[in-house]
Amino acid sequence: EAVVEILDAYVDTQFGVLQVVAQVTNFSEDGGKCTATFNGGGKTVSVTGNAESNAANTQCSPIEISLSGLPKGSGVVTVTYDSSTKHGVSSSSAVTIQ
Repeated sequence: EAVVEILDAYVDTQFGVLQVVAQVTNFSEDGGKCTATFNGGGKTVSVTGNAESNAANTQCSPIEISLSGLPKGSGVVTVTYDSSTKHGVSSSSAVTIQ
């Protein structure tokens, strides 16, 4: 199973996005996908990005979720990793949409 860790989940109001940075810590491989999911205010929005290997782990490309579709208030972000052989889900990270 993939061990997925959210390094950062923050609101970038200047660019109008929720930025999510994550990695898979227990192996290094190319070709996987990372999907960031925002849950809050009765709404769920998911955006998928690519993942690539680096020396010791697998980096998710930074994922941007547009703030225009997100409800104001608190929510949580999770990141799911999927490849042909591995699957994993991060613990959730709290965010607040202003």
